[in-house]
Amino acid sequence: VYDNIPVKANIVEADTLKTLPLRKLPKVSTNIRVVEVQDTDFSPCGGTHVNLTGEIGIIKVKRWEKLKSSYKFEFVCGTRALKDYRAKNTAINNLASTMSARDYEVENYFNKLIEDYKALQKDFSAARQALLSNESEKLMNTALTIQNIKIVSMVFKDRDISDLKILAQNIIKHNSYIVLSAVINQSAQILFSCSDDLSINMGTLLKSVIHVIDGKGGGNAKSAQGGGSNTEALDLLMSKAEQLLVAQINNK
Repeated sequence: VYDNIPVKANIVEADTLKTLPLRKLPKVSTNIRVVEVQDTDFSPCGGTHVNLTGEIGIIKVKRWEKLKSSYKFEFVCGTRALKDYRAKNTAINNLASTMSARDYEVENYFNKLIEDYKALQKDFSAARQALLSNESEKLMNTALTIQNIKIVSMVFKDRDISDLKILAQNIIKHNSYIVLSAVINQSAQILFSCSDDLSINMGTLLKSVIHVIDGKGGGNAKSAQGGGSNTEALDLLMSKAEQLLVAQINNK
């Protein structure tokens, strides 16, 4: 490119082809156009070409990947390469300014931020687990006991369903516990769980009451989850589920 080599295109006769060091043979037999890059390449081609290689301008390889027996490259050139450089240069300068760092320090600074973020995530996760463990113990103390089976019922607002799952798991790892939990966010979400030593089917229980909140859901004997749009009826659903459980336990 920087040698600015001339590029010529000529229509040649079929007999002339035999005298040219073609990189590939033409697909047509008449009106054959051969593009010559001086001292570099001769190829039959009907496409658009520059007059001088310098007209191509900057060539920037953006990324590449290895295929089975070759490589795939993505690149831009000329004005597109310049625009790509400007966009990335602006982004790097903005990041450097935000980080109060020099442009060549951005990568190391960013990597340090990622390491700090992961450490904070780990600390936050440990603290969250500790808080949920403590909350689980308090909830266990509120359990309704029916014939040595303990029922923990809990309803929250604006809380992540993942919290309910952790609370339930912390409780049902103990024997003879059933957890009826729910949360209201934009809709009502339900999670029923029970300890492994119990034979009460959570999936069946959920299906028997989920219609109360115009919802749907499912699960298995040990855990069931569902949701519905009628959040105002959530308390009624929880009450019905508890009543069904009490009746089922007393009938055993």
